[in-house]
Amino acid sequence: MKQTGIVFPILNNLTPTVDGCSMKVLEEVGELMQLIGKGQGKSGESHDIADLVWAVRSVEESLDTAQSAITLAHTLCRDYKISMDDLMEKHERKLKEKGYLKYDNGWDREKEESVVNQSTPNPHCTVANCNKKCDGWDKCEATWNDKQ
Repeated sequence: MKQTGIVFPILNNLTPTVDGCSMKVLEEVGELMQLIGKGQGKSGESHDIADLVWAVRSVEESLDTAQSAITLAHTLCRDYKISMDDLMEKHERKLKEKGYLKYDNGWDREKEESVVNQSTPNPHCTVANCNKKCDGWDKCEATWNDKQ
């Protein structure tokens, strides 16, 4: 699978919170949408920036938005002791299942599902050091019971 090569840093000069990160994501999405609307002439303003300048600024705002979303994800993982690596694997599987990515030669969906449906701890559980049995990809007994 081809990767983008984009790596976002974990921000180490502040202590982000879920609320703060959520607000930052919304702020950045708003700035991106405003710029895209302006560049496409949908804001009611005249399109007064060159297409290349608009495209570069749109990519910059997209990166700001992505950094904010990644920081939110890392903050949630930190606060709830969730494995980002496991969630990234799950995310990639979801993209493959939806047809957004091609299947790797070695990926076997039926084998993966049979592992999860056995009465053993789920190897894909996203709760750090969890040994509880799970009944599916998204419902770990440890997190489900804790949230009740």
